[in-house]
Amino acid sequence: MTDLEVAKEHLEAWLMADLAVSKNQSYQMGSKRYTRADAGLIAERIKYWKKEVTRLSSKRKSRIKIRSVIPRDL
Repeated sequence: MTDLEVAKEHLEAWLMADLAVSKNQSYQMGSKRYTRADAGLIAERIKYWKKEVTRLSSKRKSRIKIRSVIPRDL
C-alpha cells in the first residue's frame, strides 16, 4: 500500500466519522469513540488528511520529468 493510498484511507475514515457525528451519532475508530464533542478534532484531522492526499498526489505527478535533448556533432 502506498503512502497516497494510506492517506486516502485515513481521509475516508475521518469523513465517515464526521458524517456519523453530524447525525448525532457516535463513531468508533479502534478503541476510541468519537461524539459531537469531538467535531473540532474530526474537522482538524479531515483538513490534515486532505492536505496529505493533495501533497502526495502532486508529488506523484511531478516524478515524471521530460527533458529535451539536443544532439551535437563533436
